[in-house]
Amino acid sequence: MPLTWIALAVVGASVLALNVGMSVYIGRLATATRTQKLLQLSIVWFVPLIGAALVYFFHQADAEPRGPDKPAEGPFHSMDG
Repeated sequence: MPLTWIALAVVGASVLALNVGMSVYIGRLATATRTQKLLQLSIVWFVPLIGAALVYFFHQADAEPRGPDKPAEGPFHSMDG
């Protein structure tokens, strides 16, 4: 078997493993609706490497806690009472 076929088989197996791993990751998400999961899975499987990376980085960025840019202002939000 030529070396190029072996390299192609290794790359194919790696992409398949990445897609299966991302599919399991997406399937276990509690924060996504069924429609969101199906759309994300379609991205992962139809655009293998780029889709998996995009979905993964999207969820990593979405998981970071965010707060307000500045404290709320107004009579109902004051700490003085």
